[in-house]
Amino acid sequence: MIGKKNMSQAPTSQFDQQVERLIVETCQHPPDSFQRNSGLTKLIQTIIQSKKLEAEFNCSYSTLANFYKRQCRPRLRQFALTQGFLN
Repeated sequence: MIGKKNMSQAPTSQFDQQVERLIVETCQHPPDSFQRNSGLTKLIQTIIQSKKLEAEFNCSYSTLANFYKRQCRPRLRQFALTQGFLN
């Protein structure tokens, strides 16, 4: 179990924030409940996916997330606007 001291420290990256949010949401449900099992599954999938991306691109997950936020997301948004998907 994660102690309160660790959970009260500010997460250092977007990935850390996502993992912390999943942990907090998951722990609110009773043990052996569908919601807790679903939350644990999402948590495991998130961690596995981040490790795959880190290995594939040979850089940290936070670097990948920052690149996506600065470079990819604005371009995707502009494309969606020009194609009429967004107003």
